[in-house]
Parts: sequence; structure tokens; C-alpha cells
Amino acid sequence: MILLAVLLAAAGPAPFHFERIVRVPAADFEALPLAVKNRPATVELEYEMRKGGAGVRIAVMPESEVGRFRAGRDPEEVASGTFEKSGRLKFHVSTPGDYVVVVDNRLEPQARATVDVRGVVTYDPGPREARYLSRGRKAVVITLSLGIFVAVAWLAGRRLWGIGLASEEREPPPYV
Repeated sequence: MILLAVLLAAAGPAPFHFERIVRVPAADFEALPLAVKNRPATVELEYEMRKGGAGVRIAVMPESEVGRFRAGRDPEEVASGTFEKSGRLKFHVSTPGDYVVVVDNRLEPQARATVDVRGVVTYDPGPREARYLSRGRKAVVITLSLGIFVAVAWLAGRRLWGIGLASEEREPPPYV
């Protein structure tokens, strides 16, 4: 039983599957949230238009870039495809965080698009890279640790000193 638990823990987290039906207005886009948590991951997306016109484009970008995309500027994309009726994307996300899958229907000025989007997020089994504290935080941690240590040592020493003085004033117990 313990061996089974160890093997399951070593296998890492199970892949996260999702499936959404997205209705995108004509000449617009919809953004689906995609959270990559705690460690790098490989993401596979597959999409297929049910209804619509010329095709849609799928793009994945950090959540902070959606404003740039909405304004018509070039956002920093992690991965993107071309305008098609169906397609696949497979890419690696090295930095965990909040991302969005953008279903872009801006090429079609009159027809609303209905798109099936399916995806799998598979987390990397490797360990995370260690992070270090800044110099200022290191100094705070060291100072607080030493301060607490000195306070505890002083209190303990004071109590022991008091016990030592009290025992000198009493007579020793008689021995048999």
C-alpha cells in the first residue's frame, strides 16, 4: 500500500482536461481563462468550428496582454495559429501563471462563430527551480532570527541563573 502511494506521488499531477463551446460575435473575439499553476506545463489545444464564416484563429497569451490585443496592438503571444475552421496547437509554457486562450473571429464581419475548444494541460514532472530572497529580505530574516534566538537564550539563562542562586541558599538534603 505504501509502495502504491509512493508511485502515485512520483507520477506527478494528472493532466487537466477541458472542453468548451465558445460563441464568438462577428468581428470580435472571446477569451477563455487558462491557469498554469506551480510548474511548467505542455498545453495541447484542438478547435473546430460548428457554425460560422471564414474561420477563427486561436492564440494563447498572458492574461495581462488581452488589453493590448483588444486595442489592436501586437500582444506577446505564447502560441497562435492561423484563421482556419479547425486546427491544433501544442506548446510549452515555461512560466506558470494566468493565461488566456483567445478565439479570434475578427476576420468575419457578419457571421457569429460557434467553436468547440478542447485542451489538455500536462504538468512537467521535474522539480521547480529554486528561488532566492533579495538582499534586503535576507537581512530581515537573519536579523529577526538572531533577535529571537538571543531573546530565548537570555530568558532561559535568566531562569537557570535564578534556579542556581536559589539552590545555593538552601541546605542540601540529608543523605542516608
